[in-house]
Amino acid sequence: MQWQSGLEFTLDALSLLKKRGFLFQYTIVGDGPYLEAVAFACHQHGLEDVVNLVRKASIKQRKKMMEKADLLILNSLNLVDMDYFNEMITSGKPLIASNTFQRNLKVQGKNDIIFVSTRDSNALADAITRFTLKLPPDLFPDSKV
Repeated sequence: MQWQSGLEFTLDALSLLKKRGFLFQYTIVGDGPYLEAVAFACHQHGLEDVVNLVRKASIKQRKKMMEKADLLILNSLNLVDMDYFNEMITSGKPLIASNTFQRNLKVQGKNDIIFVSTRDSNALADAITRFTLKLPPDLFPDSKV
């Protein structure tokens, strides 16, 4: 778990969704010195009841978690998480990812991936809202999705 993972923006977005009344569970897999900061941010945002922190998970365990998920989110600020991005693409699940990955995506015709502006918690929350409610993209015209 590293600061480049953009988790602070994801947690901000989840906080917005919780304030909008959405019910959800979100799992963050990772360990390292940034874990404590992420746990504290969860506490600050009042997300302890909806965010699960999993320190370590094998590829097999991550695949099992992805199979259970309705939506995958990867809001990295750079390509440090490219391996996770590739895992998520191959899972076949819908994915919301930062546009950092869009420039490097070599998979064509993947319409189940939504790219959002990096460092934009509102755009991420709006994209999750659109996905969850199956709303058209033009509902949030000011969002940088």
